[in-house]
Amino acid sequence: HYSLRYTASQKGASIGNHRVTVSTFIQEVKARANPRDPDQVVEAVAGRKELLDKSYQDRKNTPLTATVVPGTNPPINFDLKSK
Repeated sequence: HYSLRYTASQKGASIGNHRVTVSTFIQEVKARANPRDPDQVVEAVAGRKELLDKSYQDRKNTPLTATVVPGTNPPINFDLKSK
């Protein structure tokens, strides 16, 4: 499963040719009590180290590219190699 982001807060991509970066990294978020309700715990997400080769995260040297055209685009999938 993956999601495409134009920016950190915007889903999708702009029209044109793109270099594509991919990451499996998940930042660790520690559980803590909700300050408004101390009995409620905010859900924690365990951190995870990067599983893919570093070249996929390098914006200048990524081997991955994609072209987005106006209108509906088919899914763009990549054959990725793990470390």
